[in-house]
Amino acid sequence: PGKGGPAWHELTTAHFVVWTDASEARARALVAEIEHLRQVVAGTAFRGADASTKSFVIALCDDDERSAFVPGDFAALASPPDGNLLHEPLIVLSASSNLEASDRIEAHELVHVISHAVIRRQPRWFAEGMAKYYETVEIGGGTADLGREPTYRGQPMMIHHLEPIAQIFACRSLACTD
Repeated sequence: PGKGGPAWHELTTAHFVVWTDASEARARALVAEIEHLRQVVAGTAFRGADASTKSFVIALCDDDERSAFVPGDFAALASPPDGNLLHEPLIVLSASSNLEASDRIEAHELVHVISHAVIRRQPRWFAEGMAKYYETVEIGGGTADLGREPTYRGQPMMIHHLEPIAQIFACRSLACTD
């Protein structure tokens, strides 16, 4: 801010510490959203998750700013405590993204953080499969709906080929996670 940049805000909840340079209103909306998502993820799949653990979230203002810090074409990233310098569960994402509303990237990254706390050694295919599944969450009216078909630009995604099960289990890199 001292050099003309936006002010940073810190919001703390029972499960998150969020640092963001987005507006305070957007920061509050994001915190409420990720708290709801955490309740759904922990309540449906990872009841063994430690409720006292806080995840650190860096919510960069927009996709342009996020792309300066998140490698490649990734929309966000998650890191377990042993995978970053803060030694805390970490999520880096865009506070205001151009992604479709149906792309619940917050849920995707949250699943990585929560699932790693419960299942420390998990195959890449499992981690990505669970995270993609939770991208389908729709929350509203006091309910959460999971398992709708995945979409791309508003259209149902088509699977053009299936991978042999041996290849899926052998996946060790980001190139084969989808």
